[in-house]
Amino acid sequence: MLIAVKTAVLLAAAAWAGAPAWLQGLRVLAYKWDGARVIEVSLKGYRAPGDATIAPLMPSLIAAVAHLGLPAWASALLVANAASLALAPLLCLLYGPAGLAAVLLIPTVALYTTAPYTEALSLPLEALSLYLALRGRWGWAALSLGLAGLARYQAWVPAAGAALGALASGRRRGALYLGAAASAPLLAAALVGLHYYGDPLEYLRAEGAWDAGLGVPFYSQARWLLGSWFTGQTWHLGAWAIRGWVWVARNALFYAPYLAGLALLVREKRAVEAGWSLAVILVAASVTGVPAASAPRLLLGAFPAIAALARGRPVDAVGLAVLTALAWSLALWTTTWHLEAFFA
Repeated sequence: MLIAVKTAVLLAAAAWAGAPAWLQGLRVLAYKWDGARVIEVSLKGYRAPGDATIAPLMPSLIAAVAHLGLPAWASALLVANAASLALAPLLCLLYGPAGLAAVLLIPTVALYTTAPYTEALSLPLEALSLYLALRGRWGWAALSLGLAGLARYQAWVPAAGAALGALASGRRRGALYLGAAASAPLLAAALVGLHYYGDPLEYLRAEGAWDAGLGVPFYSQARWLLGSWFTGQTWHLGAWAIRGWVWVARNALFYAPYLAGLALLVREKRAVEAGWSLAVILVAASVTGVPAASAPRLLLGAFPAIAALARGRPVDAVGLAVLTALAWSLALWTTTWHLEAFFA
C-alpha cells in the first residue's frame, strides 16, 4: 500500500506540467504547514527565525532536485516519496510483514512520509540504523542515525534512548557509538543557528516562539491542550468543532498502542528497542506548547513499540486485505483533518 501510494505521487510530481487538475492538488498537500517551511528553506535558505527548526538535509536535497527544472513543490514531493520508499522494506526486514502492517496502521506514517516533511527522510534512516544496531554493526548504525539527525533534529531522542538501552544491556561499544550519533543533530542545530543567525541556541528560541516547553509527562501536556490559546481557536473538521478535549483524547488514542508495545519490549528484554521507544514516548508526552498538538507526529520515531505488538504473528491474505483497507481509511481521515484544520 505504502509503496503504491508513493509510486503514484512520484509519477504525478515528475509529470506535474501535464498532469490532470486533480493531481495538481498535490501542491496543496506539499505547501501545508511545515511542508511549506521546508520548501521555503530549500528556495531561500535560512532567513525567518522559525526556519531554524528545519534540519538542513532535506531542503538541500530538494534544492538539488529543483535544479533539474522542476518546481520546488514537485521536487519536495519527489524527495520525500523517493526516500521513504525504503521504509516499508526496512520495516519488513526488522519485524516481518505483520510488524510492517502494524506500523502502517498508524495513520500519521502515510501522511508525514508522503507530504514533504522531514520524517519522510529521517524515518528510513532511523529504521536502517536500528537494523544495523541490532546486528552489532554499531559504526554503520551510528552513521545512519547521524544522517537521520541531519534530516530531523529530533532524531537525537531515539539515539540517546538506544544508547542507554545498549549500556543497560552491557553493550558499551554500542552505547558509545549511539551516544555519539545523538550529538550529531544537536551539533547541526547549533551550527545552523550560529552561521545563519549568529546564535547557536536559535533553534530553542524558534521553538520558544510556539510556547514549547517540557513538563510532567501526559499531565502537563493535557493541561496545556485543555486551556491554551492554540486549541481555543475555531478549528473545524467539516461541521465538527475541534475543542481542547478532542486534542487530549486524540493524543491518548495514539499513546495507548505505543505504551502497550513498549511494555512488550521491556518484558522481552529488548533493551535497545525499549530504550529507543521509551525516549521518544517520554519526550512526546512531556512536550507542552503548540508541539503538544503534534504528539502523534513526535511519536513516529517509536515505531519499534508499534511493531512489537504484531511481531511474529502470521498475516494471511484476508487479514492483510482488512488491514490495508483500515490503513487506507485512517490515512485518508488523518489527511483530511490535516488539510482542513491541523492534525500534528
